[in-house]
Amino acid sequence: MQDGHEIEEHRWAEQHEGDITYLWVGRTAKYEMRPPFPHHREHLDALVEEHRQRHPHTVRQRGLLRSRLGDDLFSSLLNARRLWIDENCKRSFWVDNLIEDGEEVGRLYRFEDIHEADWFRYMF
Repeated sequence: MQDGHEIEEHRWAEQHEGDITYLWVGRTAKYEMRPPFPHHREHLDALVEEHRQRHPHTVRQRGLLRSRLGDDLFSSLLNARRLWIDENCKRSFWVDNLIEDGEEVGRLYRFEDIHEADWFRYMF
């Protein structure tokens, strides 16, 4: 154990193993503390970019927002699209938030196959 300190009659210590820090309070309480999210931001950004490159064919669905449509209609519309994709698409797809001028304005469906993207655009 490293960095042992006394705080108000309680003994605590830190133990470091790679990126993970374990905080010990007394002899038995052990808390695991992982690094904050930004520490992994580069890795996550690379995965997102790879995913976007694999799904270059996009269909914009402006106005497809829970705040605009309400819970029931929004869920129903998303479910209809998901079912259609399950029945008609063989390649992978990805649903992203449609952001314009820093504001979420709908959903962006990304497809690996151009024909599936076109068919989806025609249906919805």
